[in-house]
Amino acid sequence: MSITVHHLNFSRSLRTLWLLEELELDYAIQSWERDENFRAPAAAAAVHPLGRFPMVEVDGRMLVESGAVLEYFANREGKLRPSDEDEALACTMFMH
Repeated sequence: MSITVHHLNFSRSLRTLWLLEELELDYAIQSWERDENFRAPAAAAAVHPLGRFPMVEVDGRMLVESGAVLEYFANREGKLRPSDEDEALACTMFMH
């Protein structure tokens, strides 16, 4: 599995990096910096039309939105999934 995380400083992409570390998955980081107005760089739209972070390339597919990225990896790896209804609700609220 090939994973590249497009990481913007001071963004929710940090959540993706945390999860990949917890799952002990190998990944590469493409770092991006905010502009002088603290906005994501306009060039990010060339990677994905939303131009929002995180953007994660996985085996040729682009994933966006931090909650969706977290769910994708948790489901794909079959780990960190709650075992009862209360834990499931807490997990869903954390991801979104």
